[in-house]
Amino acid sequence: MTPAIVSADWTQPNYYDARAASFQRQSGWGHPVGVKAAADWTMCPSLTPFPSGVASVNCDGATCMQICEAGKVSMGRRRIKCRWKRKQGFFWKRALSECKGCDPETPTSSDANLSMTCAINTKGFNVCMARCTNGGKILGGKKLKLKCKCPRSVSRVDHSLRN
Repeated sequence: MTPAIVSADWTQPNYYDARAASFQRQSGWGHPVGVKAAADWTMCPSLTPFPSGVASVNCDGATCMQICEAGKVSMGRRRIKCRWKRKQGFFWKRALSECKGCDPETPTSSDANLSMTCAINTKGFNVCMARCTNGGKILGGKKLKLKCKCPRSVSRVDHSLRN
């Protein structure tokens, strides 16, 4: 199979599909080697030490992707590609970014009538559920779902909880 045919057949999966495939030890989610200067990830410099908040890195083909610590999200690039050029040798096209979570990690309330339970969902996000313990309502409902949403911009980091 020639590289041109490989690149025509390969479509980059979204991050969460690639993440799931890597956890199941499936291959094919990474960029094909030999297409557009892409090189096997093992040929590039080591990615350690990992940026802050990165738990691990999974690799396939020319691509490596970061896996953030539970409850944290990437502040930038989640996948990077190993490349080769005659003048530069093997190199990473970009750098992995750090992962950050909301502050506080687990929200609390000073109201004794409000209970807060939090759990990490399948995508690694910290999701909290606020409920009134006295039968009251929160914004007209029995419960309120809170999810940490942080923008993926290093210059503008917002660690607030949004529903």
